Amino acid sequence: MLLFLKDFWQFLTDNKDPLDTLLKLLTFLGLPLGAIFAAVGFLIRRWWLSRLRDEVGVFEVIAEAPTLLAKLYGTENNNSPLADHNIPYQRRDPNRDMQAELRQALNSTRYLLITARSGVGKTREAATLAHSLMNEGFRVLRVNPGWLDAPKELPRELRGDRRRILILLDDLNGLFRAGGYVQSPKAEQMPMLGQPSYHDRLLAALDAFEKMCGPSEIRLIATARDEADEWQKLNFNERDALWKRFNRVELPELRPATAVELLKDLTARAELRAEADDFPAIARANDGTVKNVVVNLQRLLAENKPVTAKNYIPTLSGTWQDVYQSAVHQHPAVRYIYDAIDVLRQARIALYPWIVRPTARKLWGGNPLQKLNRRYRIERALRYLVSEQKTLPSRRGMLSPYDGQIEAKGIQLDLKPHVDFFVDLVLRFADRQPKAMLGSLVDFGGTLYDEEQIEQAERLWRKGTQVAPDDATAFYNLGLLLHEKLNRPDDAEAAYRQAIQRDPNEPFTYSSLGSLLRLTHRLEEAIPLFEKSQSLKPRLVPLLHLAGIHRKLNNAAAWQQFAAQARALIPPDDWYNLACLESVCGDVDAAIEHLRRAAAKDGFDREWARRDPDLEWIRGDERFEEIVGDKV
Repeated sequence: MLLFLKDFWQFLTDNKDPLDTLLKLLTFLGLPLGAIFAAVGFLIRRWWLSRLRDEVGVFEVIAEAPTLLAKLYGTENNNSPLADHNIPYQRRDPNRDMQAELRQALNSTRYLLITARSGVGKTREAATLAHSLMNEGFRVLRVNPGWLDAPKELPRELRGDRRRILILLDDLNGLFRAGGYVQSPKAEQMPMLGQPSYHDRLLAALDAFEKMCGPSEIRLIATARDEADEWQKLNFNERDALWKRFNRVELPELRPATAVELLKDLTARAELRAEADDFPAIARANDGTVKNVVVNLQRLLAENKPVTAKNYIPTLSGTWQDVYQSAVHQHPAVRYIYDAIDVLRQARIALYPWIVRPTARKLWGGNPLQKLNRRYRIERALRYLVSEQKTLPSRRGMLSPYDGQIEAKGIQLDLKPHVDFFVDLVLRFADRQPKAMLGSLVDFGGTLYDEEQIEQAERLWRKGTQVAPDDATAFYNLGLLLHEKLNRPDDAEAAYRQAIQRDPNEPFTYSSLGSLLRLTHRLEEAIPLFEKSQSLKPRLVPLLHLAGIHRKLNNAAAWQQFAAQARALIPPDDWYNLACLESVCGDVDAAIEHLRRAAAKDGFDREWARRDPDLEWIRGDERFEEIVGDKV
């Protein structure tokens, strides 16, 4: 034995180089061989798993339409009138037929994905459509949480008839989340280093159903939450083999008008005490979800409290103060977005995101380096509110906060220090987005007009006539400003006539131009303008003007006719217009008494009373001076 070992060692020593070469060759060949063995092992594993596949237990057949909602909500044993399955379907938007839209989307691709944030009513819309299809002969095959795999055959209840099968996937986010943790029931029969994703298993299951029944017999309705943290669970990609099958429809929120009807219906059903006059305010403050209305009523029923604005909690996350504080905790820049919305609403400037962002940056301030960082943080916070958490709704491209949402931040900002900034901002964006900014030019100009900032208001309204030369509103407002505030009658007349040219059916423009002509003693020209205004919209003001003008022109029959018509329209406590009417009619004592009462009320305009042509017949009375006061 020792001799053999000695000879073997001598052999290794004498052949060292060839052996090194052989070892290197074996090492080189080992890498691809290992990959080949791994691939073969994977194929064997897949073959083995296919042999192991057994009946899948996550499929639930629902054949009776009346039980569908109760099964989806899990409320079969709840007989409360406020149980989810007992709540009647409500059209969420009076101007849209969502069921018709959803059916059309389903018919176009056979696969429908309904998305919205939590609580908006995805399950109810899906169930209502499914119920309608069940009445047409479809059987519902609900996919429950658990291990999903491609079935070898249809569930027992469907094997006799493979036609008209509606697959229902409610809460895809939850199914994907649970599916990622559930292990194959056959895993114990074979060691498994991994398993196909829920996405792949769902795709395989749907392919199996289409293969067994034929694609034309399969319909699928799925619901999914689309808040950012929930949406990412789906890894949604429109080009993906699974997701490209779906026609996606995003549900709108519950509109306030529908929420009011829902409150009326459910409080009556549950015999809840309620302040019905509070319903519109409750609906405007509600967070846009059906679920929040139901949860509130269930809570108030359990607590035996009436449904009032004070008792109503406006969101599923608590009060709007709770929502605000939570958002600020996540993104401190949220406070400046809320402040920006606050001050923009005071100015009556449209809440486009591209207006809110620079406003928030202006309010936050900082040095150049801080401004750069804060620009990003404001953008990130706005995305969090609008797109991720979806607590700040957006409609037609503009932010549209709920009632009480912005007020929840507390202290209201003062508009006045920011007026110059806003004027420059609106004028700048009017050049970039003239159509979108026209409303802001008009409305912000009106705010400044009311605040007696006439020069700035004129800048905005003149800009309005430039960016929208075919729009009558800016011309009318400009005429009003030139007429009533700047005493430039010729320019005012030109603006009014431009407005009439662009909108010949606006009664107030004729009346305003008629008032201007009357004040400049062009009485005959003013008459047809007031008559035109009255023909377009019968009301008090043109009648008073016509009575006064005809009285001035000594047309007794005409002024008495118009005065009688005006008297029939004047409310009994409209003291100022009663004073004007009695002045025209020559009853000085009655006119003075009415004027005295008018002067005692807030908002009495003494300067206009001095100029109002309807009061010229009592202006010489010494009591008039006592009421109106010394001339400024």
